[in-house]
Amino acid sequence: MYYKTCPNCGAHLDPGEQCNCQDEKKVAQQRDHRTTYTGMSNRTLSASIVREKEGNCQVYSGMRFPNTPESFIAYQEQLAGRGLTGGERKIMAVWVKCFNLCYEEGQKKNRAALTEYLIELDKLIARRKKGHAAQIFLSKCRVCMVSAWEQGSQEQFVAENF
Repeated sequence: MYYKTCPNCGAHLDPGEQCNCQDEKKVAQQRDHRTTYTGMSNRTLSASIVREKEGNCQVYSGMRFPNTPESFIAYQEQLAGRGLTGGERKIMAVWVKCFNLCYEEGQKKNRAALTEYLIELDKLIARRKKGHAAQIFLSKCRVCMVSAWEQGSQEQFVAENF
């Protein structure tokens, strides 16, 4: 089977199919904020998720920290495309507190605290079977912790220098 690739977003297209991502602003935003499961782009420290479905590109802007549990839960529901259960809401409320703590440590430029948090989280991840839902969830939490720390660090740098 022969596939074309959209030069703007990288979506796989059938022969003759046209990608609908031609809006230049949308294309530039995707290029600048592309995120994979292995890490973030060098152009931005906030995590953004690019989803491709049938040649259509959907971009979800990155989560900013510090954040309230309510807005974080609403953001997660937007990403999931459904409402979260009561248990999921409780878990997200706890995790957003962890992310906000990482943000505060980033403002203090306390990399040792972030490293300590990540070591403990990595121990939890290692106990889970690879590909298990809990392992995947914890891995995504790890990315959010690093992102929150970097946002705090970056915003403190801007506040001090500009």
